Amino acid sequence: YLAACGVAGIWTFLFDVMVLESVIQLSTLCSQAFGAGNYTLVGEWFQLGLCCFTLMCVPVIVTRWFTADFLEFMGFDANLAYLAGEYTTYSQLSILCDVVFFSCRSYLSAQGIVKPSMIIDNVAVVVNLAVAYVMTFPMGLGLIGAAIATTITRFLRTVMYILYCFAWKGYHKRTWDGWTAKALTNPKRWKILLGLALPAAWGALTEEIQYELLCFMAAKMGSVVIAAHNLSLSMMDLFFVFSTGIGQGVGVRVAAAISSFRIADAKRTVEVGLELTLASGVILGAAYVALLPFLAKAASDDPEVQ
Repeated sequence: YLAACGVAGIWTFLFDVMVLESVIQLSTLCSQAFGAGNYTLVGEWFQLGLCCFTLMCVPVIVTRWFTADFLEFMGFDANLAYLAGEYTTYSQLSILCDVVFFSCRSYLSAQGIVKPSMIIDNVAVVVNLAVAYVMTFPMGLGLIGAAIATTITRFLRTVMYILYCFAWKGYHKRTWDGWTAKALTNPKRWKILLGLALPAAWGALTEEIQYELLCFMAAKMGSVVIAAHNLSLSMMDLFFVFSTGIGQGVGVRVAAAISSFRIADAKRTVEVGLELTLASGVILGAAYVALLPFLAKAASDDPEVQ
């Protein structure tokens, strides 16, 4: 199962990262408008971005239907390709939930509202572990159960975030009055948004290709190697989120500072961000080396994978 999840990513991650990297650009536009005091524009960017990136999900979801065909074409074992295809099919809607969640989070984080996403993400981890365990083992759904659990967790995370931030707290009221046709029918705005999103998507694709080529080579060496490789990458991603969070925070603060002509503050923010990234990289790198043997035993019972 671990091997199937790993080889599935060779195909699906190529398209997922393009959309998710595009979504991140929304925080740049929203933070610039917010820093300049143009609160109406913040909401209009959010509405445009949410619609644009949701539409981008449609072809991404369709590509998941061809996971097994692609993997068999690349020479993978038919049974492994079938399992990978089953996993991606049953988890296909998770990317849509991610896009809505990250769009809302980018919009609110541009306004300095970040604690709700941190809390809800932590809750989602616990929920995912519980749902995945129940559906995989007691219910006996195996790999399909894990895929469905992922989709359920992403959906619940998105719903909780929207209900808390929008329906209950009303964090959007300062910058967004609701849906308007004006926000979607301005060609200049589309040009600006796509001018940021498309290069970011292309950059994410080229970077992801490097990882998937390594994954492809590992998969060709057998199910044990690809399982171990996938486990190692998952652990690295777990630690890498700290650097990603720092980078996104720096980007928001810098964009807001530049839009309000506080150039010195923007420079200082970049300096502090670099220092924090380097320090966290050293600490987390050491933690990764120290904890990997224990995490491997927790994730797999196979001694060879460990």
